[in-house]
Amino acid sequence: MRGTWQTTGGSGGGSGGLVLVAVLVAAALIGSGAASAAVHALEVVLIVVGVVAVLAVAGGIAVLAWRARPDRPGRPVSARPVVQAPRERPAPLRGSQPRPAVEPPRSEVHLHLNVDPDQLAAIVRHYTEEN
Repeated sequence: MRGTWQTTGGSGGGSGGLVLVAVLVAAALIGSGAASAAVHALEVVLIVVGVVAVLAVAGGIAVLAWRARPDRPGRPVSARPVVQAPRERPAPLRGSQPRPAVEPPRSEVHLHLNVDPDQLAAIVRHYTEEN
């Protein structure tokens, strides 16, 4: 009669002994409580790996959203160039002279004083008599 750990054919029969040792070690660990500690440690490792994977996916989505955003915080917003077609200047009228951009200063002086004519005459006399 053959056990489940024995091979049914092939070369050598060394792997059957290895399976028997593994089953015996597992049975010994289950009875000692070491297996439950190993399972607990494996659960903790799987939870940590899951949390890291979720954070990595969320971070990747955040980076993609940030890169797709046209006005990122901290980046100066540049004004878009405005291109205007050149305007045509109207043709000058016949016989007219172009006016200068800045008119020359005039030699006339206009004073606006809040005095009546008698007071103004007294002021002018005062300054002309002293000089």
